[in-house]
Amino acid sequence: WADEKFLDENNVQPWNEMPFYLPESFAEARGFLAMNVDKALEKGLKFRPLIETVRDVHDWRKTQDFEMKAGISAEREHHLIAKLRN
Repeated sequence: WADEKFLDENNVQPWNEMPFYLPESFAEARGFLAMNVDKALEKGLKFRPLIETVRDVHDWRKTQDFEMKAGISAEREHHLIAKLRN
């Protein structure tokens, strides 16, 4: 596990290199992905099991031929993990 200080000291770019990561210290982003869905639930919103969503996305992805790229490179990740362990 890498804390916010480690990521900042190693210039890991929030959101770009670390998708869906926004530092807790970034006040402007607090609550960015949080929302109240009570009204939708009251009107019948249902959630399907996560495993179904994962399976469907995986099946869909196998039909696509474009490269999807997100996150840091494997080389940078290995470097950071090694640094973290020392």
